[in-house]
Amino acid sequence: MQKLTRSFTVIGISTILTLSALLPSFASVEGRRNTALVLTAATVHQFLTKKNRNAIVLGLASAAAWKNYEDARKHQSKQRAYYYRTSHYRYGHSSPRGHAYGHYKYRR
Repeated sequence: MQKLTRSFTVIGISTILTLSALLPSFASVEGRRNTALVLTAATVHQFLTKKNRNAIVLGLASAAAWKNYEDARKHQSKQRAYYYRTSHYRYGHSSPRGHAYGHYKYRR
């Protein structure tokens, strides 16, 4: 009975971990940077403790994390530029262009 319970527990945990790995995660740019920093620190630690195989795997993971961080940072920058170009941020919400800057001569 205990073997059956253990096997169902192992199957359940492995299923949950597999599904959580397959689902997309939505991390902010700061979260991606923190992940890259932690992986880089772990890589350095493994090199210093002479665990080269672990260090190589962590080094590849940290390189991928830095790439993801850079891509997310560029995407965020493009989104902010698009928002500035297309929004009412520059001209106000429902007013002529001059009214947003305090020029009331265009207002009737």
